[in-house]
Amino acid sequence: TLSAELFIGWLLIFGGVVQLYRTFKAQHAPGFIGSLLTGFLYFIFGILMILFPVYGIISLTILLIIFFIAEGIAKIFLGFQLRPSRLWGWFILNGILALIMAFIIWKG
Repeated sequence: TLSAELFIGWLLIFGGVVQLYRTFKAQHAPGFIGSLLTGFLYFIFGILMILFPVYGIISLTILLIIFFIAEGIAKIFLGFQLRPSRLWGWFILNGILALIMAFIIWKG
């Protein structure tokens, strides 16, 4: 878990540097401020994850739980919207399994 967290921290730092480089190469393109902010946030969060790995592990765990909950809800809604389709049940099953994963991580 610690090595994965540190790896993600370094990826965020690298991604932030690349994003900032690309942003300054295209200063006059639309979305400059948003791109600048994104690159800065990637870089800062990467640094924070490297400096405070325990908090990074906790944060990643919480984000993973939130991701599985959001994915589960979205897949269930999508499944009901695709009800006329032959495979709509698989989307609902996928959503339920994502919610179960969130619960397992939360309790684990």
